[in-house]
Amino acid sequence: MNIPKELGRVRRAAHPTQGLPSDNNHDPSNILFYNGKYYLWYTQHVHDLPYGHYTGCKIMCVTSADGENWDEPFDALLPGEPGSWDAGGVLTANVIFAEGKYYMWYSGVGENYSDEAPQPRSCSWAVADTPDGPFVRKSGGPAFGPGAPGEWDDFGVDDITALFWNGEWRIYYKGSNSREHDADMTQLGFARAPSIEGPWSEPVYLNSVGFDPSMFHDDNGKKYFCAMISDHRPGHDRFAGVVMQEYDPVAKKLVGPMKKIWRSHEELSEGPHMFKKDGWYYVFLAYGGTGNNHSELTARCRTVDGVYEPDPRGMFITSRFDPDWPLQRAGHTSLVETPQGRWFVSCLCGRPIR
Repeated sequence: MNIPKELGRVRRAAHPTQGLPSDNNHDPSNILFYNGKYYLWYTQHVHDLPYGHYTGCKIMCVTSADGENWDEPFDALLPGEPGSWDAGGVLTANVIFAEGKYYMWYSGVGENYSDEAPQPRSCSWAVADTPDGPFVRKSGGPAFGPGAPGEWDDFGVDDITALFWNGEWRIYYKGSNSREHDADMTQLGFARAPSIEGPWSEPVYLNSVGFDPSMFHDDNGKKYFCAMISDHRPGHDRFAGVVMQEYDPVAKKLVGPMKKIWRSHEELSEGPHMFKKDGWYYVFLAYGGTGNNHSELTARCRTVDGVYEPDPRGMFITSRFDPDWPLQRAGHTSLVETPQGRWFVSCLCGRPIR
């Protein structure tokens, strides 16, 4: 199947913003609205150090009164004290409001971590009364660490997406094992607890199809696990599309057939997120890789597991056809609807150094 010719036309769907971070920043979080302001957290690498996948980074926060003009960013969470489990760097924030508090889940590494000599990675949380902070770390080490030797996640856990639902905490995370240190060769898991302090259930292995998982909660009570599928066989497309499968919260496992709802076509697709509005199911897809061709594509279908048709008007957001646009490489979006019924999208992007 060829990409419809309409997808080659640019439709500027993003309103230019002022004040958002640019160089050496990534992993934008979910957006929260509090006391008349929008809050966005992101990872910042130390600018005068060489780029390290996990080290030399901290979590920043930036706020806005209208979602378009952003204030000066400020430190939200710094690396831990020397010798602590997260002294090397903290990153990938996910902030959740639950039980009257704001909880920031994050990933961390030790001070001797490097891409050449990786060490086990863990996750934890910090808590604050308001999203302005200060966020106070959980005491006594990480909240959630690698599994037992020989388990599928015995080397590292990171990139947590947390959910407080029906009085319990649920976390969805990426795990890697000691037999395979490639950051892209990861597996996906889930754990739950009655309290953020634990005790946490034994991790539930979901699958090993790829990465960028997300969970969609349909309005009929069903839940669907969605992820990019990776095919590492020689001669096959590594970014092989997007699959979804129903999740049974009672049996704590994926059930029924796994269905491919999107193929990558001529360019790779990743970062799927599903939404439902006005009887339509939508899937948002990062498209074209995270380089200069980075974009966001949308498709929709009347059934959750049917054939998703791409938006004939073109890409939802992209800068690929305008090299002079101040924000390049836009994609990997996340949506939020405000109490006033307005929709905002946050995305990964880069600001060229002129």
